Amino acid sequence: MHEFIEWKDALQNASERLSEALQNHGKDSVVVVASPQLTNEDLFLIRKFFGEDLGISQIDFRVPDRNSAAGDNFLLREDRNPNSRGAEVIFLNGNEFSFPLMLQSPPDRKLRLLYVFEQDIVKKLGEETAKSFLSRFEYVVYLGSNENETSLLADLVLPSATYAEVEGTFTNFEGRVQKIDRAVEPLGDSQPTWQIVAKLARTLGLACGYACSEEVFLDLADRVVEFENLNYEKIGYHGAQISEPSKVGA
Repeated sequence: MHEFIEWKDALQNASERLSEALQNHGKDSVVVVASPQLTNEDLFLIRKFFGEDLGISQIDFRVPDRNSAAGDNFLLREDRNPNSRGAEVIFLNGNEFSFPLMLQSPPDRKLRLLYVFEQDIVKKLGEETAKSFLSRFEYVVYLGSNENETSLLADLVLPSATYAEVEGTFTNFEGRVQKIDRAVEPLGDSQPTWQIVAKLARTLGLACGYACSEEVFLDLADRVVEFENLNYEKIGYHGAQISEPSKVGA
């Protein structure tokens, strides 16, 4: 069981570990595992903070799942994640890092820090494979909404809000952006993932002054070409289609 600490201390701990790894061991000592369960806003801030601001290239959301169910080519798709398409657009354009390939490569170097977002990699990979992978890191930070086998092995856990407790957007498999509204207030000390990442950035002295998820989305639409010209009003109740890069401005 993890010892409870205040948010301020937890964020300071997480940011100090990150700063130490980058300064003393370089950008390749840090790995970030995001999740297609997160909103576009969450994923964009993970990309912006870890990728653009800190220059970390080892970021991916694709964790092989030995428990994945088959689709029926009618009502059910093999991929049950709500935002795989959004994660693909936000992370994979120009990013050559592959988490699955990393798992297959020999552990020839010691890594310092792993950030895992909303993924139970122990359940997905199996206990032996996951523990072998986690052992390559000196420190593991888990950000998620539920306790699981991975969070129990982490050195630090930051509680995030569930999809019912946040406002934001998902991009479905057809490339349609759909908005979700908060149904209930976040439980206990949990917070939306994008807010946690923003606080991490500010703890490190970086400017990250978003006041709400809509401001995050507007920055996303300004920086990620597929979301160009979209906003919450245009998405509305019926959703809005993202563009293919080759069609923007056509």
